[in-house]
Amino acid sequence: LPKIPWPSGAAAVIGAAGLGLIATSGNEQPVAAASVTKVMTALLILTDKPLKKDETGPTITITDADVQSYLTDQADKESVVAVQAGEQLTELELLEGLLIPSANNFAETLARWDAGTIDKFVAAMNKKAADLNLTQTKFADTSGASPQTLSTPSDLMRLGMEAMKQEVFAEIVQMAQADLPVAGRVYNVNAVLGQSGIIGIKTGSGLAEGANFLFAADATIDGQSVRLYGCVMGLPTLARAFAAAK
Repeated sequence: LPKIPWPSGAAAVIGAAGLGLIATSGNEQPVAAASVTKVMTALLILTDKPLKKDETGPTITITDADVQSYLTDQADKESVVAVQAGEQLTELELLEGLLIPSANNFAETLARWDAGTIDKFVAAMNKKAADLNLTQTKFADTSGASPQTLSTPSDLMRLGMEAMKQEVFAEIVQMAQADLPVAGRVYNVNAVLGQSGIIGIKTGSGLAEGANFLFAADATIDGQSVRLYGCVMGLPTLARAFAAAK
């Protein structure tokens, strides 16, 4: 095995498409997944309401409940994207807002649209986790704002590999920015996109356990093109998580 420069004081894992897990830093315990949770939210939406490349999907009208989610999340200093009642967003635009600027309120809007209620959607998230054999993962909400939403680097890496099989998901997480009807231009919170071959996937931060980064990167190794996957959890800042991933 190559000698891997594991981050100190954090849990991490590395793998590759077609190979799966290569190595883990060995100190994995379930901790708050934070916004990396939205990878499961997006995967479930795309499983239930599939999109092909260049499709925008159905149009969803923003309701008073969606506006209330935005205002509540904003008051709680969570990551949000502005909406207004009657605004029309496509499924693709909602997924862009979910994954690029990491809008917690878009996670709730998508859940209500897909399952009718957030509780039903969270139950479906946990069923999907069980189907994928994510044995150390438990979802308590759709966005990762809850400290009760827990996972490990190995589970999140497996989830990321599954989500990246969805062409639309892979395209979105590689976008530096997107334009939304009311919010305007929004920017990707993944600050190392395009560096060291990184093509996604999702950050998570703001909870007590520290910052997480689930990533995919294309590399050339011994003349072969390889898609690497990894996840770092529990570093003090996203900047440290980015540096560890690179």
